[in-house]
Amino acid sequence: MVFDDIGEYLEAKGVGTLGVDIIIGTERKDVDDLVVITPTGGYAQIQRIKDIKPTFQIYVRDVSFISGYTRINKIFNLLDQGDRQQIISPRGRNMLVKAMQPPNHLGKDESNRDEFVFNIRVITDRDY
Repeated sequence: MVFDDIGEYLEAKGVGTLGVDIIIGTERKDVDDLVVITPTGGYAQIQRIKDIKPTFQIYVRDVSFISGYTRINKIFNLLDQGDRQQIISPRGRNMLVKAMQPPNHLGKDESNRDEFVFNIRVITDRDY
């Protein structure tokens, strides 16, 4: 799955551990410092083509504003590499990744943890 490939890529780059503090889908309330990768739909498929164009939200929560800000910007720079958009997951999946906006601070959650977010678009081959 594309989101697993993104999570494994971030894990390989030292962002965290998939399944522990890099979570796919839904945030966990019991973890203070985490990254959540959530599918958000994508662009319309006009015809059946080989590639898909999904979008994802990248969410970071941290007990420290500076740590959260640093982590979201590290992820932003890993996933959006400017003119060099192609990244390759540890499984070998080629993905063209571009941020849809820079990271934003959402504020604090009910447990006083800072929340940050940005969205990405990906062009890659279909999951089979």
